[in-house]
Amino acid sequence: MEAMKEKISPTERLDIDKEMNFEEFYGHYVKPYLDMDYIFVPEEGYVAWRRGTGENVEVLHIRAFKTGRGLGVLLAQAMIHELKKNPPYYSVFGFGLASNLPPQKVWRKVGFDIEITKAPYKGGAAFLVSQSFEILVKKLEVDGDEEKITALLARAIRPKL
Repeated sequence: MEAMKEKISPTERLDIDKEMNFEEFYGHYVKPYLDMDYIFVPEEGYVAWRRGTGENVEVLHIRAFKTGRGLGVLLAQAMIHELKKNPPYYSVFGFGLASNLPPQKVWRKVGFDIEITKAPYKGGAAFLVSQSFEILVKKLEVDGDEEKITALLARAIRPKL
């Protein structure tokens, strides 16, 4: 299957009318999206994300165990810091329940746009956070505290599973 990786990149458009074999299907439509990454800091919180289609990153979870201390913002900034190591990315996006206001505040501070949308969740309306990766990196360069991000990452538990 590694040979297929050289032939077909996940960002390259395939001819939708062309038949493909399993290796081509797996190499283009499954394998690039299996890897997930995360930052877990005991007693502080976590953020988890994965590469999506179209050179996008989907944020799956973010949680600060103790709210009101800037940990959510720091976790989101640390994620962007880590994403800079393996570009390209076009944008970063995620969903959450619209009734859950604290994460919306975090995402706004980090530079995301927020839209309320119909419910992809059983629990009601949702919010969509999204922003171009380029804008998020520029905002991180202005607002991010490299020393705090580095210290947070040093406390993180991040075994590759």
